[in-house]
This record gives sequence, structure tokens and C-alpha cells, in this order.
Amino acid sequence: MKDRNQTNFDKLLELDPYDKDLKKRESLFIEALNENYFHHYKNCEPYQKFCKRRGFDGKSNFTSAVDIPSLPVQAFKEYGNFLKSSSNHNRENLILQSSATSGRPSSVSVDRVTAKRQIISMSKILMSYVGSEKKPFIVVDADPKYSSGNILGARGAATTGFLNFAKSATYLLKEKKNVLSLDVKKLEEVVKFFDQNHQKPIVFGFTYVLYEHILKNDNIFGDVNLGADSLLIHIGGWKKLEDKKVSKREFNSLVEKRLGIKPNNIIDVYGFTEHMGLIYPSFGEGYKTTSIFSDVIARDPVTFAPLEEGKEGILEFISPLPYSYPGLAITTDDLGIVENFRGDKNSEFFGKKFIVTGRAKNAEVRGCGDIMSEYVQIQSSSKKKVQDDVGIGVLYHGGLTTNKNNYFKNLDQNLLPKISDFGKIANQLKKSRKKLDKYSIDELISFLSEVSKKWMEDEDLAQFKQHGLSFLMTWLNSKNLRNMADQALNGQRGIIDDFASDKFQNNRQILAVPRGIVCHWLAGNVPLLGMLALAQSIITKNANILRAPSKNSGVLPALLQTLANTNLTLKTGRKIIGKDIADSIALVYFDKNNKEASENFSKIGDARVAWGGKDAIEAVLSLPKKHTCEDIIFGPKLSYMVIGKETLTKETNLNKLFRRVATDASVFDQYACASPHTIFVEEGGEISPREFAKNLADHMEKASLRIPKEPADAGTAGNINSKRMYYEFTSELWHSSDTTWSVLFDEKGQSGLVDPTYSRVITVRSIKNALSAAKFASQDIQTIGLSLNNERRREFALEAARNGAARFPDIGRMTYFDSPWDGLLLIQLLVRHISLGGPFT
Repeated sequence: MKDRNQTNFDKLLELDPYDKDLKKRESLFIEALNENYFHHYKNCEPYQKFCKRRGFDGKSNFTSAVDIPSLPVQAFKEYGNFLKSSSNHNRENLILQSSATSGRPSSVSVDRVTAKRQIISMSKILMSYVGSEKKPFIVVDADPKYSSGNILGARGAATTGFLNFAKSATYLLKEKKNVLSLDVKKLEEVVKFFDQNHQKPIVFGFTYVLYEHILKNDNIFGDVNLGADSLLIHIGGWKKLEDKKVSKREFNSLVEKRLGIKPNNIIDVYGFTEHMGLIYPSFGEGYKTTSIFSDVIARDPVTFAPLEEGKEGILEFISPLPYSYPGLAITTDDLGIVENFRGDKNSEFFGKKFIVTGRAKNAEVRGCGDIMSEYVQIQSSSKKKVQDDVGIGVLYHGGLTTNKNNYFKNLDQNLLPKISDFGKIANQLKKSRKKLDKYSIDELISFLSEVSKKWMEDEDLAQFKQHGLSFLMTWLNSKNLRNMADQALNGQRGIIDDFASDKFQNNRQILAVPRGIVCHWLAGNVPLLGMLALAQSIITKNANILRAPSKNSGVLPALLQTLANTNLTLKTGRKIIGKDIADSIALVYFDKNNKEASENFSKIGDARVAWGGKDAIEAVLSLPKKHTCEDIIFGPKLSYMVIGKETLTKETNLNKLFRRVATDASVFDQYACASPHTIFVEEGGEISPREFAKNLADHMEKASLRIPKEPADAGTAGNINSKRMYYEFTSELWHSSDTTWSVLFDEKGQSGLVDPTYSRVITVRSIKNALSAAKFASQDIQTIGLSLNNERRREFALEAARNGAARFPDIGRMTYFDSPWDGLLLIQLLVRHISLGGPFT
């Protein structure tokens, strides 16, 4: 008699996991997916909301797994506890949590139905690889019965699951005070036992644990091994081994060397918590195969469109197995390549083939204003392993002539000219600095203004016009630089050239002399910021040496080469030779772990200028320096906007305001410290905060055309989707069809600032009183863009400034680099003030 409660997934469980009847398995799989979708849509409100936003409802019927709405894996890292579609009647669901070796743990809510499905599907898949007969296991881990939870945790739970297939289990690791170690005596005993009894055990363990305690140890086994016919099963991610540069081939080779097990008997099991029970084993270095319980798709990490087979993309897994949480389609953060069904039914494992090629790396949260690093990088032209410490390489020094195009690609750091220390280059810079003394500050300013125009005319640099170069040319215009110098020098920029009367004490004169050698630490490939500080150091007649970051940009050497090749004849007839200025500049590279180079670099500086994140800045500040050295630090900052209700009226040009807000949120893709991430919009205006957010979305789309954005890397795309996901579950949002921009809206203005996501993700928060947003200012806040009337604007700025904020520009000009910056007048700090005569009595 047919069971009325039997689901389509139950029918799948009755089949061979690699059934060769493709038509039958695909038809039943789609039926099970639709059944599973209806269940989750009806019983999980957040998932229902998620589906509705994508145009799906309770009557949607899918004919292809590609069309199933997919949750990003980050959804279960952030919100797994309330993504629940069913529960046990008498007790709470089990919360299954991943070990989170590389970030936040994932959580899924598991009821009896889901748990049963997990056990059966895993059993059927694994038995296809190891057979149905139970075998003795050698477990390279500690016995969970005698180990503290913080040692094994999720590892222990996974190990217990696999041991359902064990006839017996021998554990090889000991735990003492939360430290694991290999029990060599037990290893010798168990190897001898299986050898004498002619048994072939299964060695089981987590990939990294196996490597650490068995494979990398040279002197454990001698000539004893377990035999070529034994099996080894290893599970868990490769992240830690990738960090150690251990490939799968090397791992398998070590298994054969240490244990005597052939690579084709080594089973690498791929799986993840959000689809517990679904495993994807593979032999040796072979492809993994999907069973009848799941499907896999490779998607473009930016557009999320399904890719052709053979192309690398983000892996999405689809399965009707999860019943208690909406995990029927999950986009992982793993990269891989998928091959479709080949029709080769002679294969023992019939299904889609795929390999995992890596993990999508989260974009590095760079230092203040990391603008160009994603567009140009110096990359190794060789695939061989590059040593961490390649000495001190010179990317640029004065008259060094290198084809600048080489700096845009395929430049091997190992091929850079090397210096043994900074002594010689420091002496050369000191001598070259004296050449700057023959030019006036106004002549140097005119020269930089002219050079900036040549940058804009350079075809090789044209790609950077929308990513900072246009702004740099505008900022380097003569009028702006003269005004900045006057501002920092009490209206007397001429004191850079010679003594001048002290405006405040008539009987004495004042001179501003350069500090000498200025050492610059560039943050995460920030050539634009490098030029902003370098220009001010040049016009104050300092010599400059810049330390490039580990991921070097080729833009700065190209800019400097143009500077060196430019000569300028002024209307006065005076001629400025570019090489005179270039000779006083050097750009070097050394690894951040090269302690000796770092310390010696710091010691030659008469001033240190550093841009970057917290760790980078603290590392610079910890270095030894001259006691006379001046530190100029631009550390990590955040910024936000405040929009008052009085500016949200029909009399005001709202379209102009929206355009300016969108510009500030789009320039530099929010990686500049002056970029806004949160916008507080006051209630009570003629348009509501929600309407403001909706209108801003239209202008963010227009801004994406005016200010093109490079595609987000896969990790950033994952972060964007996670943030979007939260607002889909809890509030409202508008966004582009890809990851170009996102406008999020909530009514949590009193909760303060959101954590930044970067990459044009802007959060609009409703707030009852715009002035109350001043309390969110601190010394970690750099810029607050204001749209308030004059009286309220001044009141807000006074309070926020006392709380620590540094700038209050007009909306639309938040990311314009001006002076003071971070509360500092850079030019003022790059000189020493000298008095002649006096003092006043």
C-alpha cells in the first residue's frame, strides 16, 4: 500500500544515488524541488518575502533547478537561527553550527525529518564509495568521549557521523591541556595489528589535522605502512593548507609516502554545513560527482548568470533535502568548474562533475581612500613560488628609466633592482633635495599643475580618469595649491623660499625649511593618496622615499616617469627641469615582514607619513625613529551624511541633492575614508525618509553610468548579498540587477551607524531629529556631509566636532581632498619654522 505521506524526496532516497536513468532522476528531482519550495514558501516568512521580491509566489512552478531562488551561504552565517520552516512537536530543533575556521559560523535549524534525510543520503552516497560492509577505522583525531568540547566541537560531530560506517574505531591523537598530539605507540600497535591480521582499514580524519599530525612528520613510520589497498577518507576545507601552499597533489603524494595508500584510494569529501548529509567524494585528484539528491551550477560572481560548462564561477548547490530550513538552493563562497552530464553510463558514479578551485576571497578592507589598487597591480610573471622576503627592491629612483607600460602588468618583484640598505639612497636623496632650493614654491606649484595635465593626455593613463586621475588634476591646479600653502603658513607661503617679516612680531623674520627626508607608507596600492601627500612634500622642498605596499600598483611609477620627462619654461623665462625634482624621489618595495628593512626605512625619515588601516598604522608607529622625526598619520576613518527635513521641500532642487548624494556614495566605491555609508534622513519633511531612499536608488543607477564601477570580486559580492539579504528579511531595499549599487532603508536612526559593506552599499536611516545624529561622531569619524539650514548646520557641526569629527563639507563634496584633512594641515607639519631676530619684548 502506497504511503500517502511519502514525499518526492523519499522517492529519491529509494533509488541508487548515482542512478543512470537521467530522465527519471531529473524528473523526480524537479518534482521534489517544487514540493520543497512550496513547503518553505508557506512556512518560512523571511524566505517568502525573499521570493516575492524576485517575482515568485506560492504557485510558482519550476522546470529547471537554475531558476530556483537561491540564498547566499552568508544568510546562514548571519540569520540562520530564524530561517526555520518546521519544528519538532515536543522539543526545539537542533541548531547545527559549523566550526567557522575562516569566519562566522553558519547555523541551520534541524528537525527530525531533516536529520533522518541527512543520515540516509550520506549513508547511501558513502557506501557507493567504500562498500556496504563495515570496516575498521583508524581515526586521526582525539576520541570525542575523552576530549573537551573546545578541541573537537563540530569536528567531533562530523567524525561521529562518518563512524556510522565503522566496524571499530581506533583514535590516534591524545589531548592534554587543549593540545593535540600523536600517540606514536598506538600508531605502531594498530599498524602491526592490521598487518598481522591481513585487514585493510579506513584511515579517517580532517584534512588539516591529517597533515599536521601525520603527513608532514618525516620520522614516524620507518618502513611500515598500511598497504596500497587501504582507504583514506579526509574531509574539511583546504583553506589552512592553501595558506601553507600544500596542493592536493602534494597532499596525496605525502599520504602514499607516509601510509603507503595509493592516490586512487584517497577519498576527498567535499560538503558544507548548510547542506549537511550531502557529500561529494572524489578519488585522487579527480572530479567530484553530484548524486541524485543534489545539483550544482557555476554562476558568474557579479551577474549571477549560470556559466557555460568549463568556466570557473561561484558554485551553487540545489537540493530538496532540507525540510526544516529553506536551504533548497544555496550559493556558496567556493569557486569551481562544472561539467554537465556526458551520457557515459559506464561510469560507476553517474552525475554532474565538478572541481573546487578555491574560495572567493573577501575584498581587503583597505586604508583611507584605496582608489586605484583594483585596477592596476604589479603581478608576478612567473608561476614559481615567490619568497616572502625578496630584499629591498627599487621601483623608481630619480633618473631610473623604465618603460612605464611594464608597470601595468607582468612585473616580477624578484626582478626589481635591489639595494642592500637605505644608506646610499638616503645620501643621494639628501644631495638631490638641494636642487629644489633653486626653485620658488610658486615655480614648483606651476610645474606640478602642468605635469598633471600631461597625465590626463597620456593614453596609458586614460583608464584612470574616472577613478581619481581627473580629481588629481583638478586638485593640483596652481590656485588650489597656493591657497593650501597660504592656509598652512599664515598667508605667507613665500617663507618656504626666504625669510619674511613676521606678521605678528614686526621685529623678527620667519622662515619655513624642509624637514629633510619624508618617508611615506602607502596604504594598499593607493597611488592617488601617494601623490596628494607627495605633491605637498615637493612644494615644501623635501626629499621623498615611498614604501609601496605588498600588492604594488604600477600607476605611481608611471606618474613619476612623466614628471621626470617634463621640463617647463615659465613666462618669466625661468626653466624648471623635471629631473631635478624626480631625483629627490624614490619608490621602494620590501616585505612587511622584513623587520630589518622596516626599521632602517623608518630611521632615515625626518618625517613619516602613513596611510592605512589600524594594523598598518600601529605597525608603523611601533618602528624606531629619530627623536626629531615628525609623524603624520592618516588612519582608518568612517564618514556619514545627515539630511535635515528643511532641505526636503518642493522649493529645493531635490534632484540636484539626490545627484550629489549619489556622487558621494559612488566616487571611489566607498573605499575612501570620506565616503558615506550611513545617511540619516530627518522625519517630517515633504518627502519621507523612505521616499528619499527610493529616489536615491534611481540616482545611484544614473551615477553608475557617470562613474563606471569595476565588477566586485566574489568575496565582496558575497558580502553585498548578505547585507541585502538582511534587509530583505527585515526591512526594505532597492538595488541594481547585479552588485553595482544597493540602497538599504530602515527606521533605526537612533541605533547609530551601520557597519560598512563598501562597494556602493548605502544605508538610509530614518531619524526623528537630525541634530541627534551628532552624538554618533567620534575621533573615528572623518567627514559628515550636511544638508541643514545655516543655524542648525552650525549647531550640529559644533557638537559633532567636539565629539571628534574632522570635516563638514557640503553634500556632493565629501570625497574632495582638502586642507585641513583629518584635522591636520599637512604642509605645516612638513616644515620646521625658523625665526630671525626678536623676540618681542
